[in-house]
Amino acid sequence: MGAALAITVLAFGAWWYQRDVVVPAPDSIVHNSGITPSIAVLPFVNMSDEPGNEYFADGLSEELQTLLAKIPQLKVSARTSSFAFRNKDVTIAEIATTLNVAHLLEGSVRKSDKRIRISVQLIEAQSGFELWSESYDRTLDDIFAVQDDVAAAVVDALRINLMNEPPHSQETDAEVYSLYLQAKFLMTPPRGGKENLEKAISTFEQVLAIDPDYAPAWVGLSWTYEYMRREMVLPEEEAVALGRDAAESALAIDDNLPLAWSTLSYIRKKYDWDWEGAQTAMDKALQLEPSNADVFKGLGSVASSLGQMDKSIELLERVATLDPLDLEGLLSLGFRYQVRGRYDEALELYQRVLVLYPENAWTLESIAETYLRQGNPERALAEMEKLPYSHRLNSLKAEALLIIGEEEKSRALTREFLNTPAQFGPFAKAQIYAWRGENDDAFKSLEIAFEQHNLALANILLWDAFHHLEADPRYAIFLEKLGLFEAWKAMPSG
Repeated sequence: MGAALAITVLAFGAWWYQRDVVVPAPDSIVHNSGITPSIAVLPFVNMSDEPGNEYFADGLSEELQTLLAKIPQLKVSARTSSFAFRNKDVTIAEIATTLNVAHLLEGSVRKSDKRIRISVQLIEAQSGFELWSESYDRTLDDIFAVQDDVAAAVVDALRINLMNEPPHSQETDAEVYSLYLQAKFLMTPPRGGKENLEKAISTFEQVLAIDPDYAPAWVGLSWTYEYMRREMVLPEEEAVALGRDAAESALAIDDNLPLAWSTLSYIRKKYDWDWEGAQTAMDKALQLEPSNADVFKGLGSVASSLGQMDKSIELLERVATLDPLDLEGLLSLGFRYQVRGRYDEALELYQRVLVLYPENAWTLESIAETYLRQGNPERALAEMEKLPYSHRLNSLKAEALLIIGEEEKSRALTREFLNTPAQFGPFAKAQIYAWRGENDDAFKSLEIAFEQHNLALANILLWDAFHHLEADPRYAIFLEKLGLFEAWKAMPSG
């Protein structure tokens, strides 16, 4: 299984980087060779006697990745893709090819009580040569000095001309830091789940009880509340309020935390419909961490909300270069290709995603939807017949049936899922009414969504169904209420 997955990962990486996608690097990148240096931080191996210390090895890898991502002159592969190679039988050169990086940082950690032994190697992928290595026998109190030393050694070995001071770890008590890494380990997908998220919250609270000024813990707390909202562990209103308070607490302590700005941007966009505030926060995050895939993903999301689809595509292509194995990012990019009418690119990307994630239901449904938007409802229906039932699939099927003149079948399907309110909220119903041409019901549903502050309204300009409402004067009035009228008018036609 591991070998098979490794082969598909390598095949996908090779395909992605052979595409004619040109993504400009940040303007600030300068290197004396004229080439942007690049690196991936692989998950450090836990050499401790206790398997439970894996959290510390993972946490150290992530912290080093975050520290290096703050260097504008360095391209750093994102965690999702770098960690995909854990326990995989692949060579250094193959990993580097997949991630499109020239160097890899790998290491091991042995932790025993308050003693740690950390071994780190920086490897040039093409030659396999070790450019630098070091072993540290220290106490936990020295962990921040070790992280700073490793980052400085990478900068030196790659001959990067820094325009500013090298990044430094934010220090705290050793016990606090160990608890912080435990909490991050518990809340980071794919772990999650009610039990782990609740443990993460209580562990972050332990951290902050000891050191209330440790800003990264406030950021972690904020994201944990967001995961609790997504997994319906907490009611939405409560999770959002707690997440906002935690993010603002982090920034009140240290306003140079990119993840705190990203969190605040997400809240401003999704919950406040404060488009300018969301953009400002994401711009600040990018300034602080110009090689962070999640920052580019956030910028792409804001651009989509503002109807700037071409800009969103450019940003999500940047995500794909930094995090080429991230399913969410790839599906988001494919959908935006579809929205802009770049159907062949969408279909090609979805097919390649299936190489990585075979039988992924959302990808298979997206392929059917792309054929539908391309004007090929017969092919779309043929693809749908291969798939198991889902509410999204049935909605697409009803739309395709209406297009080919099977109105009664379409209406029957529509009645079926419109009568399941638990699954179809007002925004989804508005989409259905819109493509059916039932404008009065569409606007009634949109007004209900507005009153409920439905989160999906932040992406109203992204959905094709609402193009059917554009000739109706009520649509412009509704967008004005959302603060999106000017953004809509600025969108290119076609």
